[in-house]
Amino acid sequence: MLDLINILMWIFGAVLCILFIFLAFTGTIIVISLFKKPLRHSYRPKFSIVVPAYNESKNIASCLKSIMRSRYPKDLFEVIVVDDGSTDDTVKIARSFRGVKVLKINHKGKSAALNHGIKNARHELVMTVDSDTMLHPDALAKMVAPFKDERIGATSGTYKVDNHKNMLTSFQSIEYAYNSLIRMAFSRVYADSVWFYGAMSCYRVRALKSVGNMHSDVLAEDMDIAIRLQNKGYNVVHVHDAFSYTVVPETFASFFRQRIRWWTGVLQSMRKNRKASYKNMRTSHPVPLIFVYVSQWWWSVFSILSFPMFTIQIIYWLPQNAPFFEVFMYIFRWFSLFGPLYVIYKIPDWGISFFSIFGILSGIISVTFIIMSMNIFKEDIRLREVLAIIFYFPYTLLLNMVMMISVFKYLLYDSRGFVK
Repeated sequence: MLDLINILMWIFGAVLCILFIFLAFTGTIIVISLFKKPLRHSYRPKFSIVVPAYNESKNIASCLKSIMRSRYPKDLFEVIVVDDGSTDDTVKIARSFRGVKVLKINHKGKSAALNHGIKNARHELVMTVDSDTMLHPDALAKMVAPFKDERIGATSGTYKVDNHKNMLTSFQSIEYAYNSLIRMAFSRVYADSVWFYGAMSCYRVRALKSVGNMHSDVLAEDMDIAIRLQNKGYNVVHVHDAFSYTVVPETFASFFRQRIRWWTGVLQSMRKNRKASYKNMRTSHPVPLIFVYVSQWWWSVFSILSFPMFTIQIIYWLPQNAPFFEVFMYIFRWFSLFGPLYVIYKIPDWGISFFSIFGILSGIISVTFIIMSMNIFKEDIRLREVLAIIFYFPYTLLLNMVMMISVFKYLLYDSRGFVK
């Protein structure tokens, strides 16, 4: 039995080594990006804004108010709300805004609503904004400016959490900032981004038509369209200082529903586009697309391995016949930032192993870039955010649980024709 445990520990050490390599590569891209200035354009085109809405009476007014408060000239854009068969007051509220065009369709899902809005848009550029998203006054100008470059097929901005209500929303705020840092880094280094989010995004209509517009056969239409645009040869970039504010789940139930839908949709998008993507990876700038595929599959596998791996490690090093306080501090260190610091402190006594090298360095890299991302994207760091940084490891376990459930759902249920 002891030999089996030792073998497992060596395997877990190898897994942590792979994790470290992944984080080190990502960190290298981030560091390189800091020495590259983002391209600035003074391009001010006309464009259309499409807001798909389904029973969004609680949020649609705030969304439209934020659009109308934009500093971009009002005569250069139109606003179209596409009601996807709402049964509440969404249409009534949207029609109360002067200059907003409201279109109604039967409930067919977000992709159908977006396609209907794009079809009725007057301009060559179309920005899509989720109805629970609020825009910074400068966001419109910054989102459309990159389209001066004809290679750009789509842009997306930085999403910040609007509803700071509890620890769960604080964890999500940190996660959003960290992901935005990685997206910004790839966009600067390769002029092509990763992990495209559609809550606030802008598209070249010609590019959309070339790939058949939005599809409804996946749960993540934004990721699907980004991959298809990249496969067609268009660049998809992240505009790091185009801010929008979104409402995130405040309960674990709603969080799980959202994230399982997201991760399942990403897996569907990658499988659906894999042949075209593999062909495209042989082009001159394949790194962002390769990163998306490798990272999503890596985290999917890691999510399944992580729970037995961490459970066995916790039991393996658990103090035997120790006082309650010592056991409590052991568990406390395991699930907090104090753990890596404590291991570093004990290296003279414990020596160096796979776990002290790769596990601790992985934690330090992650925390370093989390703090950097919160500074770059001007996130408020209150007591709750400090606690969220210190105890971010348990949140990663929660994310791993979501990924694991999504993987099994993806493997067991080959669903099609989703309506959201």
